[in-house]
Formats: sequence, structure tokens, C-alpha cells
Amino acid sequence: MSGPDSSSNKFQIRIGIKSKFVVCVTVLIILIMGLTGYVTYMREQVAIIRNVEDTGVLLARALADRCVDPLLKNDFPQVAKFIAGVAESKGRGIAYAMAFDETGLCLAHSAVPMEGKQLDDKITATLVSDTVRNTVNTVTAADGKRILDIGHIMKVSSTLKGGVRIGFDLSLMEELLTKTVYQVLLMTAVAIGLGSIFALFLGNYILRPVNELSRGAQVLSDGDFEHAIPITSYDELGLLAVTFNSMKDNLRISMVEQKKKVRQFSALHSLGTVIQSFRDLDNLLKAIVTNAAEVMNSAKCSITLFDDQKKELFIKVGLGLKENQAQSGTGSVDDDVNGDGQGVSGDGQDEGILEHITPSGGGFINEWVIKQGQPLLVKDIETDKRFSHLSGRGYSSRSFMVVPLKLKDEVTGTMSMTEKAGEDSYTQEDLRLLTILASQVAMAIENTRFHEESIERDRIRRELEIANHIQMNMLPSSFPSVEGLDISSQSLPAKKVGGDYYDLIKISPQQVGVAIGDVSGKGMPAALLMVEIRTIIQAKAPDSTTSLEVIRKVNEIISKDAEPGMYATLFYGIYDLPTRVLTYTNAGHNYPLLYHPETDTYDSLETTGMFVGMFDNPPYKEVSVQLNPGDIIIFYTDGVTEAVSASGEMYGLKRLCSTISGCREGNAAQLREAIEASVDEFASGEEQADDITVMIMKVSKDSPA
Repeated sequence: MSGPDSSSNKFQIRIGIKSKFVVCVTVLIILIMGLTGYVTYMREQVAIIRNVEDTGVLLARALADRCVDPLLKNDFPQVAKFIAGVAESKGRGIAYAMAFDETGLCLAHSAVPMEGKQLDDKITATLVSDTVRNTVNTVTAADGKRILDIGHIMKVSSTLKGGVRIGFDLSLMEELLTKTVYQVLLMTAVAIGLGSIFALFLGNYILRPVNELSRGAQVLSDGDFEHAIPITSYDELGLLAVTFNSMKDNLRISMVEQKKKVRQFSALHSLGTVIQSFRDLDNLLKAIVTNAAEVMNSAKCSITLFDDQKKELFIKVGLGLKENQAQSGTGSVDDDVNGDGQGVSGDGQDEGILEHITPSGGGFINEWVIKQGQPLLVKDIETDKRFSHLSGRGYSSRSFMVVPLKLKDEVTGTMSMTEKAGEDSYTQEDLRLLTILASQVAMAIENTRFHEESIERDRIRRELEIANHIQMNMLPSSFPSVEGLDISSQSLPAKKVGGDYYDLIKISPQQVGVAIGDVSGKGMPAALLMVEIRTIIQAKAPDSTTSLEVIRKVNEIISKDAEPGMYATLFYGIYDLPTRVLTYTNAGHNYPLLYHPETDTYDSLETTGMFVGMFDNPPYKEVSVQLNPGDIIIFYTDGVTEAVSASGEMYGLKRLCSTISGCREGNAAQLREAIEASVDEFASGEEQADDITVMIMKVSKDSPA
């Protein structure tokens, strides 16, 4: 859709408002005068016709009355005389007059010789029908003239004797109407002339302030917001000028605000770019305070955080602070007061970015902001009633801003700004901008921490994967065949890799070593410690004649090599095939269960000692137990008995024994699977908190004695 060029430099006026106004007034006058003339013409026409009708009716009635007597006397010449007399009347515009009897026979006619002839027109027929007293009709004569025909009956004692008709020439009436039209046209011409002159005058009067507004708008478009439109009248045009001046003032204020908003948007955009450029928190915060101080036109900016462990505030990063300032306060606000309450200079010399400074005193204002959870603007610390107790303490910066760093309604620190360049104090607009910046800073801190935590989680996940791989590879996938024994074992790792360990070592054709343990902790350290324990046992078992010797050797090495806090429970036993005697030493592990299927009874191998790796040379005890054909030993870790249900109840030894009794006729693998299924059903889908390791050693019933 096309339209006028919006550029004021290219725009040209084709038809001015004044011209349009004059044309409109002229057209309006023509319309008004035309309507007036038409109404006048119609009213005049109606009036003339009505006047002729009224005159004609009276004249016809008088003529009829005069012709009655001669008609009764058959004095037709006298009737003709009366008819001729009426027709010859001057100034009335009579075209003809006639008389006729009750049969319609013409008695006299002023215009044509019709005497003795029958009149057969409708008007005569209407009159002789004795239904009307008079008639009024407009007819056209033979020469084309329009005639107003007025008829009247002649009656004597209610007896119709005939009638008369008089025809009036309407051309005279039309002449009168023509004169009226000329008068109206003359008046219209005069009105148009006077109206045009008035329109020109009124147009100039109206357009003068409009032209002033146009010039003012042009000046305003050129950027001059000081030009004002003069008020020349106290009417709508004056109100328009007042409104224009008010608009100009508001526009000037709006332009100033717009520039501020552009600056704020630029600041937020710049800060967003900074935030996206860094992933580590320290460098991010350095860039933020540098960027924010430049945006806020300030010399000092700091971010103060709360140390959850030490329960105190510390300056995470500060720009423009001297170290002695930072150590004496809590940032760019409280840092202006040193330990003895005297002000310190802020000349900026040797000032840069400080990090991780724990102030030795002060901090009241930052603590106040954190407690209130609201932004703080102080235009003059000496006159602010909220901090009257701080008056006279020597603050070098009287005006400052502090806003809380909030995330999900939790205040984690503050961001402060002091020493605004070129101005005495900060404004509410400055505080609003700093609040917006602080909200982004809080989110950036949280996102950066989340990123770092994500990296740490990935590291731990990879470590757990490696540890799980090590653990699963180090545990035996199968045992060597041992005559007289049915052995089955499996470890079900939890999501967090632990250090469960089991093994079967063939010491000699007559002896096998059996080991099970649980390393403290999770992840890579636990897996590596388990590997070390397995390596020591694998190396020491063939050369050792007792289980006690093996346990002591494991403890000796582990107590030296393991990190502080790392230890393991360990059960190691030597089973002698010919005698069916199990000699074992327990270093703090769960007591294995010895089950006698024939009597459905249990013995607990209840001997124990200190965890391996905790002390250099703790006392351990070696115990022997005689096994019978069909006996079953159940070795397990605490992941079995300490499995937790949805209600928080632990699995426990009672359920374990019940499960064993229910599957006593099965082989070692079937019994192990039954225990694992029972634990899984008990947990009802709850997350497995610890590794579940079960090893079954069943003495064959035909085992040699």
C-alpha cells in the first residue's frame, strides 16, 4: 500500500489545508443554498398552485351561481355572456371558461365554438354524475400548455342543472417560479463569495498555530528539545500547543531514560558474554567485577560470599581494594573502615583484584543486607538513619550500593559497588541495574558450581566404572574343581562400587583356602585395596600352613600402605579335605553360618579380631571346626543382612536362616540363587546400598572321612 513519503525533507504539499478548507466551505454553502433554493422553490410552487386553486374554486362557484338563473330561463346568450366575461378577466391567466347542462351538453365556451356539442371528457362526466361539488385537475391543452382545470356544479333545490369549468394557464405560475430561482441563485453566489472570504480568514486563523506546531515538530525532529510552542489562545488550539509542549518535555525525559535502558541492555549483554566465556568460578567472578565496575562507572566492586563451613563472610573477589582495606572489612562497603575505625585512603594506587580475603572485622552492612534479603542504597552514610551508629567512622565512600545474591530465595552473598565516578551518590536507577546484574551473577555462580560439580561427578563416575571393572575382573569367575566340595559364589555390586572380595585358593591336593572380605569406602581406593588384599593372599596362601599367618601378613602390609581410614574385614580359612576340618581366622568380618541340614540347626563361626589395616599388630585367633558330610557353610557380606525394605526394615539373620532351611536339598548354586532372590524380593525395588556377596561351600554326603 503506497502513501506519502514519510521523509519531511522530500514531502511536498500538493493541496494545502487552507485550500481544502475553502473548497469545503464553498461546497457546503452550495449544498446549503441548493437545498434552501429547492425547498423555497417547492414551497413557492405549492403556495402558487394553492392560491390559484383557491381563487379558481371561488371564481367557479361564483360563475356557477350567476349562470343558474339564465340557465333556468333558457337564456343561453346571457350564460355565454357570463362565460365570456370571466374569460376576459385580466391578470388571472384564464385560458378558457365553459358551461354545460346536466347532460354534458356545452352551453357556452370562451375559447372554441362548442355550443350544442356534447362534452365527453372525464372531468365533465364526473361533474354531471352529481357525486362531487367541484373538481380540480391539471390537463394539457392542444397547444401543449399545462392548464389547471377547476369545475363546479350548478344546482337548484338539490337538482343538478349543469356545471361550469374554468381553465387557468400555469405558464404564468412558472414565470413566478423562475424569478424565485433567479433570486436563490443570486443569494447563493453572494453567500459563496462571503463564505470563501470568511473561510480564508478562518483558515489563516486556525492554521497559524498549526503552522507553529509544524515548525515545532520539525525542530523537535532535528533533536532540539528546548523549543517551545507559544500559547496564543485559550481554546482547543491553545490546549493542543500545551499538549505538544508537554509531549516534547516527556519525550526529552523518555530519550534520557531510553539512553539509560540502552546502556543497561548493553551492560547485561556484555555481562552475558562474560558469563558464557568462563567455566571456572574464580576467573568468572574476576571478569564479572571488572565488567560490572566499568558498566556502573565505579572504582570499586566486590562479591562477598558466605562460607558454610566456617559460618562467616569472606570476599570472594574484589576490584579496586587494597589488601589492608579488604582484611579490615567485608568488601567494597565495609572495607573503607580499618580495624581501629579510622578511614583509609582510596587513591587506587596498587589497587587491583583481590581474592579469598577473610576480613578480620567489620562487615556490618553486608551482614545487614544478607539478613534483610533486600537491596540497599545509601546516598550518604553520615545522614542515613538506618546506620546512624556508623556515623563518624571514617567511610571514604559516603554513597554505596549493596545487593544480595539470591537464588531460589536463598541469600548466598552480596555484590557491592562504591565510589561512583563524577557523581556524588548512586540513584535508584543504579540500584535497579545492579540488582539485575546481581541476579545474573547469582545464577552464573550457581551454573558454574553446577558445571564444576558435573565435572566432578563425571570424574567419580569414570572412577567408579574403572573400579567396578577392576573389581569384577579380580573376582574369580569360576572355582577349581575340589573333590568332596560343592562351591558357588557371586557378588552383586551396588551402584556405588564397593570392595567386596571372595576367593578359593587351591593350596595343595589335600587343602584349599577360602577367603571373603569387605573393604571400607567406595570407589577407586576401595577397589585398589581389595586388589592388594587379593594379591597378598594369592602370594602368601601357598606358603602358609595356618590361616593366622595369612591374616597377619595381610594386616602387616595393608596397615603400612593403606591411606588413613582405609581398612577391610577379612575371613580366611584352610579346609583340609581328608579330615573335613576348617581352620580359620576372622578379622572383623560377618560370622559365617554352619548349617546342618539333617538336624536343621545352625552354628555361628563366632571368632573375630580387629579389621586388617587399622593397627600394626593386633591380636588374632585361629579356630578349627569339624564338618560332617552334607554340612553347608554360608559366607556372606553385610550387604545381605543389612539390605533394607521400603519400610526401612533390615533383612537380618533370621530371614537368611529361613531361606537356607527352605532350600537345603538344593546344590550350592541353587542355595546361593535362593538367597539372592529372597534379598531382592525383600528390598522390593529399593536401591541397593551395598554390594551383596554370597559364597556357599557344601560338603558332599559321600565326602571321604
